[in-house]
Amino acid sequence: MSTLGGVSQESETEGTAALRQFLAHLPFAAAQTDEKGLVLFANEALVALLRHTTPEAVCGAWLESFVVAPDAVREVLSRLPAEGAVKGVEMALRTRTGEPVDVEAVAVLHPEGWVDWLFIPPQDESRIRRNVVRSIVHQLTQPLTIVLGYSNLLAQQLPSETTHGSLAAKIEENARKMADFVQALRQSVADQKDEK
Repeated sequence: MSTLGGVSQESETEGTAALRQFLAHLPFAAAQTDEKGLVLFANEALVALLRHTTPEAVCGAWLESFVVAPDAVREVLSRLPAEGAVKGVEMALRTRTGEPVDVEAVAVLHPEGWVDWLFIPPQDESRIRRNVVRSIVHQLTQPLTIVLGYSNLLAQQLPSETTHGSLAAKIEENARKMADFVQALRQSVADQKDEK
C-alpha cells in the first residue's frame, strides 16, 4: 500500500478528504483506520507522539502495533458497530523507542466503514479546548478573508439599488459579522491563556 503525505492513496476519496484535512490540523494526535484497525491516515501530531519522522512510518501499519495493550483496540472496534462512537478509553501508545505514552482515546465509526481516532494526552482540559478553538479559528480565517474580499469588490462594482448589488452588500455584511465572531473566538482564546 502506497502513501502520500500520510494518506493511503487507495483510501483517499472526496468524501474523506475534507475530514482528513481537518484531522491534519488538530493539535492532538489523530488517525483514520479501516474497520479492522489498519492505519489509513495519521496526522503530524500522532507521528510526533509516536516519535516517528514521517506519516508513512505509521500509515499501512496496524493500530494495535502502536498500543501497549492491543486488546484495547480490539475491544473498541468490537463496540463501535453498536455504539457508533466510543470515548474516554484509556490507552497507552508505544513510541518508536518503546516508551509508553498514556492517552485517552475517542473512536468514531463512519457508515463507509472507516474509523476516526483521537488520542488525547492527559492535560489541562481548558488547554485542549483552547487548542481546538484555535484550530477552528485558523481554518475559518482564510476562506472568510476570500469571501470578504470578493464581496467587497462586488459591492463596489454593482449599483446598490440593483438586486445583485444588494445581494453583494448583504453577503459582505454577513461575512463581516462572521469575521467579528471569529475575532471574538480568537480573543477569547487569548484571554483564557492570559488568565493562567
